[in-house]
Amino acid sequence: MCEWFSFKFNISWDRKQNPKTWIDVFIIDTIVREVIAQKKAEITPWRIHRRWANDEDGHELTFACRTNKGIDAIKSIINKSDYFKMLQDGNLLNKDLEIVTEDITKDIYKLL
Repeated sequence: MCEWFSFKFNISWDRKQNPKTWIDVFIIDTIVREVIAQKKAEITPWRIHRRWANDEDGHELTFACRTNKGIDAIKSIINKSDYFKMLQDGNLLNKDLEIVTEDITKDIYKLL
């Protein structure tokens, strides 16, 4: 069965300054691009969501994809990425990669 999985990058943000939205583009152009290049046949469809709000979640970039192959390979690509490590080492990410399983069927049933 195919499920939606979200890979959330929580980006460091000092609320006294504007968010570093260039980091979103960097993650998309490097890390997400590599995941899609390696797994495009297994992760259809996929989407990207960016947000920055003055709340507890703050500045996040989410890469979501639908797959029936599991997430271990995708998680490995991200965690082994030199770019991901660089962002972590530079304190540009607040925490480790967060992975969420999304049950979108509950939202579909609300519409019926």
